[in-house]
Amino acid sequence: MKGSSIGYLSKEGLKNIWINRLMSVASVGILSACLLILGFTILISASLNSMMKYIEGQVEIVLFIRDDVSEEKIEQARGAFLGCENVTGLIHTTKQEAFLEQQEALGDKGYLLTGLEDVFPASFRITVENLSDISEFRALAGQLDIHEAMRIPEDFANTLVNIRNAVSSFSIVAIIALVIISVIVISNTIRASVFARRTEIGIMKQVGATDNFIRIPFIIEGAVIGLIAAGLAFGLLHFSYAQLSNSMGLSNSPFLTGFFDNMASLEVMRGQIILYFASGGLVTGVISSVLSLRSYLKV
Repeated sequence: MKGSSIGYLSKEGLKNIWINRLMSVASVGILSACLLILGFTILISASLNSMMKYIEGQVEIVLFIRDDVSEEKIEQARGAFLGCENVTGLIHTTKQEAFLEQQEALGDKGYLLTGLEDVFPASFRITVENLSDISEFRALAGQLDIHEAMRIPEDFANTLVNIRNAVSSFSIVAIIALVIISVIVISNTIRASVFARRTEIGIMKQVGATDNFIRIPFIIEGAVIGLIAAGLAFGLLHFSYAQLSNSMGLSNSPFLTGFFDNMASLEVMRGQIILYFASGGLVTGVISSVLSLRSYLKV
């Protein structure tokens, strides 16, 4: 295709946007809103996953060590546990340290524990990267056979996994729904342009114009609408997410403060979000154009 033809077709596509400016503005607005919601969905999902990992990192698995286990075997177990990929931290508490911890926890009443130094067992307090994947750790603990009891917060781990899965499922459903809505809206805009020029399209087909020659201006129209919407959505997302982050950073609530500390950084995810928005807007616009033209090219 010659350069003059490309220039002509591009001008026609831009002219279509102006001719149908009310519908174009509506399409940009709705697609921007969809992309904005999509952006928040991505950021909130990333923030929740980050917070879940933070919470998992604070939860400890406790192995209470038997009194008859030798120091040598305890050191061997320490090395074996630290060799697990899922283990991120390990603290060995001796019987004496366990007793002092309990005394300190009782404060002024600590003297009540006098004479009970041998009651409290030594222990390993272990943190893992992923509470839902502790099968290797459980199997290793069984092989080492140094503990008399093991405390694993499995119910809590299952709750975290369920929340994470629910967030992921919601994100996928939201993305699919937003894409469908965007395609429908932009398709209607392009269809209005096509309908207004249906006679011209018919004549062009009769005189031998190819489908691609007719299709390109409308594809350009949809692509430009998509890119404008992507730029507008990113600007709104950047502003509103910054305001949200600042508001949460000023909160005195421990929960909100903890969430803020683990919020996904828009600065870090800027390139990823821009890529999602630009590709999403562009692809949505082009697909909408192709679908709108399909029936009018069957002449």
